[in-house]
Amino acid sequence: MDNISLTGLKEPCVWNSLIFHAVENLSVDIMHDILEGVCHYDFLIILKRFVVDMKYFTLENLNFRMKTFNYSSLESKNKPPPIEENFDFLNKAKFKMSASEMLCFARYFGLFVGDLVPKADKGWQLYIILREIIDIIFSSSVCSQKVILLKVLITDHHEVYISDIFKGRLKPKHHHMVHYPYIMSQVGPLKNLWSMRFESKHKESKTTANVTSSRRNITLTLSIKHQLKLCYKFLSNIIYDDKIFMGPGEIVKLDTLIYYDSFLKMSYPLI
Repeated sequence: MDNISLTGLKEPCVWNSLIFHAVENLSVDIMHDILEGVCHYDFLIILKRFVVDMKYFTLENLNFRMKTFNYSSLESKNKPPPIEENFDFLNKAKFKMSASEMLCFARYFGLFVGDLVPKADKGWQLYIILREIIDIIFSSSVCSQKVILLKVLITDHHEVYISDIFKGRLKPKHHHMVHYPYIMSQVGPLKNLWSMRFESKHKESKTTANVTSSRRNITLTLSIKHQLKLCYKFLSNIIYDDKIFMGPGEIVKLDTLIYYDSFLKMSYPLI
């Protein structure tokens, strides 16, 4: 169709002649769709059912378990903050959690309260489906079986979400999930497309902006500081800090372990 008034297209996209094609190269952001969207929607109705409706546990119990949980060294900086004990599940749209904190919360929620919730509960089933979806879309590899399973899980998730028990309304971010299996089959792991690393880079400038007293031209201030830091790295030949800091510990040789023989049988030769 050559009618510009109907399509708004005057000429082919300049990027189509390069590696990126405007139509064929699809992209989604699982950070905004899942961690800052679907997870919040799901846990609002899941916790409402567990805490308010069924009274399996209280928010005080949940907060205590979250606080005393033994997080790994990688997750210690991302542990979720406590939830207000007077939290309004009906009128609140989101929890006060960052994307990384929500990812940590979703991963360990089953360990927080799994012993308090009946496994046949619909809220628990919704969480298990969401947890399996997170495992697949945050995976570093893709295969045809994962794509097929993801498609089934997303269908099951949406059906449970809008069921008579929860009566949820699907949001646009729920619709984005429907396209995940196809996009995974075309471009690979969705984790390679998310904007988490860009957000991490932006955090540096946002932190500087919050402590800068000048408001005359804040973008110029941030640009100057960014370029000075980059110049310092170039002049000092230090692009990345390759120093590894380790805490207190001890070196243990594998052949001194009790199960060393079993380990040899299970291990694979290095290529």
